[in-house]
Amino acid sequence: IAVGRRLLVAPPWDVPTAPGREGLIIAPGMAFGTGQHATTRGCLEEIEAAVETGTVTSALDVGTGSGLLAAALARLGVRNVVALDNDPAVLTLARTNLRSNGAGQVAVIGGTSASVRATFDMVVANLLLDVIVDAAPSLAARVAPHGRLVLSGLLATQVDTALAAFPGWTVAALRTEAPWATVRLERAA
Repeated sequence: IAVGRRLLVAPPWDVPTAPGREGLIIAPGMAFGTGQHATTRGCLEEIEAAVETGTVTSALDVGTGSGLLAAALARLGVRNVVALDNDPAVLTLARTNLRSNGAGQVAVIGGTSASVRATFDMVVANLLLDVIVDAAPSLAARVAPHGRLVLSGLLATQVDTALAAFPGWTVAALRTEAPWATVRLERAA
């Protein structure tokens, strides 16, 4: 699956030649994140757009699942990437996928956004609405003062509910692929 201008996601048994694209090889498994879902693609497009600005040197992938988003961040040049998931069963898969994608330097940790103390230029959370709303204070606290927060895993009809959990933030970008949405938030000036 070609995503954006620079990414290509493929299973290990069908890796096409794609000059000019960063190939990300993900074996479908029990963790979310193979690039086939609209919310994953929306996050990958936001990652690519943010990295192109040259202002993203650190990133947190909350609910990393397969590790696909963290791998994309690392492969696109983000130096400090942390992959976080509260499901211990997927952490081994994420580590394996990250190593096989040349992103073994990504820190993979168990826990929730509330258990992280650092701040990041970019935080990506491809989660369900209820989880986003519940974690809103800790997600917001993980974003550096001039950073970006990317939320996905949302139906387009759920965006307003998600936004209500982030007072003081503005919508900087909204990507939709019916019925799904990905939104990038920035702190209001």
